[in-house]
Amino acid sequence: MPADPAAWLFGCVDTRTEIRFAIAVCMTVTLVAEGTIGYALIEGWSLNDSLYMTVITITTVGYGEAQQLSESVRVFTIVLLLCSIATAGYSASTVISFIFEGQIFQLMRDRRMNRSIANLSDHYIICGCGVVGKEVALKFLAAGVPFVIIEQDPEISELGRDESILFVEGDAEEEETLTEAAIERATGLVLTLRQDESNVFVVMTARQMCSDLTVVARAA
Repeated sequence: MPADPAAWLFGCVDTRTEIRFAIAVCMTVTLVAEGTIGYALIEGWSLNDSLYMTVITITTVGYGEAQQLSESVRVFTIVLLLCSIATAGYSASTVISFIFEGQIFQLMRDRRMNRSIANLSDHYIICGCGVVGKEVALKFLAAGVPFVIIEQDPEISELGRDESILFVEGDAEEEETLTEAAIERATGLVLTLRQDESNVFVVMTARQMCSDLTVVARAA
């Protein structure tokens, strides 16, 4: 799970969904404002009474009217209620779309990465995407060297938002993670983890899985 679910979610959806979300918020705010002003103008109610009546009408909680309703106010309330139903429907569909599209987008992205890594060979595996790992990745990218990055939280790096860069989300110390990065077909391993102990452990694990692997490790 990403460290910041909200940031992850906003990063996954497209611009159209963000626009719909903004429209839904604006529609809700506008509806409350129009209802409050409408009750105040039609019956001369105070802003508190007008806002109260607007809120209980929109939310359909049914706590009771703030004051006795005239015929004109009843008509206005019906119109306001119909508008609130339409707004609620639009808002609900937008929120569902907002969440659903984000999950689908991430799933499709993960599948594309898995297919790309499955076809990868003679590549380098970069363990860790901190300052050093990022610099190595950018140099590889500029030189056209194939590589995949292993990082427990790809979202901490701006590279994690670049779909052209292959990421494996996981712990580099785990054999399953190294296997997912296609270590058996890799040319080299670049270790940029902060802890020397972690780098040593990954080297030992990687050597057992691929004995002829070229290994470069940073010193903490």
